Amino acid sequence: MEEARLRYFPSIAGALLVATATVGLAADGVAESAWVGEGGTASAPDDPTITYVRKVSTTNFLGWGQAGFYFPQFAASGIVGPKRTDDNMQFYVPNWLEFNFDCFDLENTTFSADKPDCFDNCKGRGVYTRGGYGNWDTFILPNGFSGPSGSIVDEKAENNTNNTVNQIYMKPGVPSSFCMHVVTDNTANAHDSANAIVVRGGRPGQGSFDPNAPVPNLAFDGTTDVHTFRFDNFLPDDFIKIRLNSGTPGVSPGFGGLMFDEACDYIPNEQCGNNVCEVELGESCESCPGDCGACVDGTTPTGTWFIHGPNPQSHYVEGANRLLIFVAHGVDEQSHWVQGVKYGNKDMHFLEARSQDRNDKSTVSVWYLREAEIYSAGGTSFSVDWYHKPGQRSYESIFYTEVSQTFTFGSIDEAGCNDCYAIACPWRTIEPSHRSVYAGTHERNGAIFWPLNDYTQDADLWMGGNGKATLGHKDGIGYPESGGAQFGRSGAFSLVCFEVQDIPQSDIDGDGVPDGADNCPNVPNSAAFPDGEGWEPQQDDDGDGIGNACDLVIPPQVLPNARSGNNYSRSLTAERGQGPYTWALIDGWLPPHLTLGADGVIAGYVPWGGFTAEFTAQVTDATGDTATRVMTIRVTRATCYSCHAN
Repeated sequence: MEEARLRYFPSIAGALLVATATVGLAADGVAESAWVGEGGTASAPDDPTITYVRKVSTTNFLGWGQAGFYFPQFAASGIVGPKRTDDNMQFYVPNWLEFNFDCFDLENTTFSADKPDCFDNCKGRGVYTRGGYGNWDTFILPNGFSGPSGSIVDEKAENNTNNTVNQIYMKPGVPSSFCMHVVTDNTANAHDSANAIVVRGGRPGQGSFDPNAPVPNLAFDGTTDVHTFRFDNFLPDDFIKIRLNSGTPGVSPGFGGLMFDEACDYIPNEQCGNNVCEVELGESCESCPGDCGACVDGTTPTGTWFIHGPNPQSHYVEGANRLLIFVAHGVDEQSHWVQGVKYGNKDMHFLEARSQDRNDKSTVSVWYLREAEIYSAGGTSFSVDWYHKPGQRSYESIFYTEVSQTFTFGSIDEAGCNDCYAIACPWRTIEPSHRSVYAGTHERNGAIFWPLNDYTQDADLWMGGNGKATLGHKDGIGYPESGGAQFGRSGAFSLVCFEVQDIPQSDIDGDGVPDGADNCPNVPNSAAFPDGEGWEPQQDDDGDGIGNACDLVIPPQVLPNARSGNNYSRSLTAERGQGPYTWALIDGWLPPHLTLGADGVIAGYVPWGGFTAEFTAQVTDATGDTATRVMTIRVTRATCYSCHAN
């Protein structure tokens, strides 16, 4: 693997950097460049470095971006843009990274901007987003969402080098080593940065932008690529820049997304695509449908609710494939929102939030953790980091078990209104085995909630001097649903809606019967696939748990006669089952000197004849299933034409 690396020499107060680079080969043969300071001192081993790691071509990002991600203009329903960089984005970053979408803050905004603000037409702003093009690649995001990709677009990098990403700041808690993945070549060559993609680092007050690492051997072929860069020894307040250059007048370069991980030593889903469902390597119908088959819905999940009241408490539920949901409500006269939630020592992932302003502010936010994080959390208590802790608070948590760890959230919506009685999220089709959940906060008390649209209310919670919280759900049956609630008084009302889904089961043969319930998981045998022999769906005549359509069988076969004084060879045949087959003689007898081999071949020399041998052959397939059949071989005498010549 080739690596391109530039080392970084931090500035020292009162000293000048000598902009001279020494270039050589490291011990492993990797080209390495180190900045040299005054007096010829090279950078120390613990100075910040950026290393280009690799390129992977994929549009399936399940398993990537476990620390965070940013995907602009994702799953747009039609062609949109130029739009703001925070318009219609899928966005989650850890608390040790900071994106700044305030385009009035030109010195610190994440994306370079050339005019203060824009909404519907951001052309001329420098950096904006586009999306919704039918010929652009479709992504599966780290959170399981699937849809058409979008792109950052930098019109100032048309045949010109520009800092498209101006600065992504490090915050306290930044790991000593982490990775950033830059997603490119997803726009059918419309926004290729074909001349250069360079990732750079910086430090406030330094006056230079090293270290940096370019993408080596840059090429675009219309297939999405993920370029991985490793960052070592970065500190709080350090920042990341990304430079683009299309190399072509009239072509505005861009990229399709950014992802962050704390480990760079593996490639998620690397084995996906070899036509073998390798469950032991984490493959499933979700992460690798090409190998494991399409997913079939399981059963609707149920959750264990816990009402914390005004202060977070401890909550833990045993189980497998768990999903933990945490909901925070707040009401106060000042601006407030949740900046982060921890469960044990784990930062929970942000799902969605809404703050609604009237005379007071009404806030609701939802956070989550998956099984591996719950298992390693090192504790069962919650801690909440508020921006201006509100006077009235309420918290709830829900443990789901046996829940999908990938396609957890089918749809996420938020809604709000001022001086209103009721609010509902947009109508969405809720599939079977999905549970639609809503969580809401109203600024007033003294009245009751009741759910809308036949949802079941799970909680109507008083929050103190002001404010009430509500939660509810409805199980999907494949129809459009709209979660929401009505309150007995008008006021500021905030609402978040989301879905939870049970673990989908694979259906390798695509017959609509999940593999776990299919008595022929590799052979279609449902009502949707009528069998040529007239069997009913899942028919199992011998009651062995294996359907007729794939049950091992030795078909009727007439073996040819053997003739005395001659060699004999004949192969037995089996059908269905799963090869390889192993044969054996379990009853009766074969003609003398004939044997049945494990490969099903009867062979040998026949010394005499005039009889018929009857025997029972048994075949065993790779799964251990067996089948038997009684067969006969007739042995005839040799005809002698010269026996009575004299």
